[in-house]
Amino acid sequence: PVSDVLYALGTEFPDAKIVNASFDAPTDIHNIMVTGTKSMYSGSPGFLTVELFDACGKTRLVGGEDITVKIGDYDAFIDDPNDGSYVVDFTDLNLQCGTYPTVVMYDDAVADAFDIIIAPGSTDPLQTALEPVPSSLDSCLGAWMTFTIQAKDSNGCHQIRGGDMFQVAVDGPTGHEEALPVENGHGTYTVSYLPGAHGDYSVTVTPICY
Repeated sequence: PVSDVLYALGTEFPDAKIVNASFDAPTDIHNIMVTGTKSMYSGSPGFLTVELFDACGKTRLVGGEDITVKIGDYDAFIDDPNDGSYVVDFTDLNLQCGTYPTVVMYDDAVADAFDIIIAPGSTDPLQTALEPVPSSLDSCLGAWMTFTIQAKDSNGCHQIRGGDMFQVAVDGPTGHEEALPVENGHGTYTVSYLPGAHGDYSVTVTPICY
């Protein structure tokens, strides 16, 4: 009889739980998926999508869950479209270059953890700086004058790789000369110049191929 079969099942699997898949079952914290931008250039839009599923792997149908996302020291804005997914927009955080530990919380428990990496964009000549500024340099006749070009992107992030090209012109008592920048391989370029006479010198650094 059917009753005997049900009794046998209940006896053999006393702790089994059967989920009625026709209903929107509760979220299973182990079935939360986070997709989106985890590696980007500075100044780019940044979005994540948090999707919730029940214990059977079925997508949740409604919103209203307690979801928080912390990126580094910042709390990200979360939009709840009430369809079981949550959109995380961290564009307005204006994150500088670096690595940001990111934690997704569900009901005050960690659902996922990963790093978001912000890399510098293309070098911006208007942000690129000289360190120290040549106007602050004092040099003696016969001694080398040295300064560094620090390449930066449009958001002021220091470049971490080489490949940029700069022309350095020096004008002074001995006329117009050019100094050759030496690439250091991590976004900086060293310039050295040996003054040939006493007096004031003007240094002009021009990016090439921008």
